[in-house]
Amino acid sequence: MITFIVANKFKAGVSEIAGEKYFADCTVSISHDFSNTVTEHPVETGVSFSDHIQVKNNRFTVSGIFGQYGLNDFQADTLSRGLDRIQQAYKFLRRLRDERLTFTLVSKYETYYDCVIESLNLPVSVESSNSLYFDMQVVQIRTASTENINLVSVSKVIDSKKDSASSTANGGKTTTKGVTVAESLRRFLVSGDPTEIDKALAGSKP
Repeated sequence: MITFIVANKFKAGVSEIAGEKYFADCTVSISHDFSNTVTEHPVETGVSFSDHIQVKNNRFTVSGIFGQYGLNDFQADTLSRGLDRIQQAYKFLRRLRDERLTFTLVSKYETYYDCVIESLNLPVSVESSNSLYFDMQVVQIRTASTENINLVSVSKVIDSKKDSASSTANGGKTTTKGVTVAESLRRFLVSGDPTEIDKALAGSKP
């Protein structure tokens, strides 16, 4: 037997749904589909295979019956026992699908939270005159938590002013008058003025 449990839903401060529990009177079948997507590309030797396997959402194919009078007597059952039980079950299933409500699906093996209806089929036949038969595809939504990280604001760092002579071809050395050492030596060779040697020597000091 399966059970649908709908969590509280609030709208404008009013609780519309208060932990409703719907017990199917008969579970015809329920299929549990736990699938993975595996890469078809070659995986490099030594690399973890789990990095190339993606876990897909759990899926369930559920078929069941809600009876007019109820085959099981559960005090917590939201559906009443009587002539309108079928109409109540119909409205419940339609609401799950139409309003995209999340619910808890309880099966024989486990309890699955955060489920939604992917498709809903309500067949009608001669045999279903006093019951509501349903077939549905259910998907369990995977959730992930987020983590807040505090970021510290850092002021823009400005480099100290560079030596204005750092871009010169002679490695940044200049004479006392801003003339490069190489230029002072060239002037000495052209003019023979010994003061140019003094300028060159002054500019070459660390």
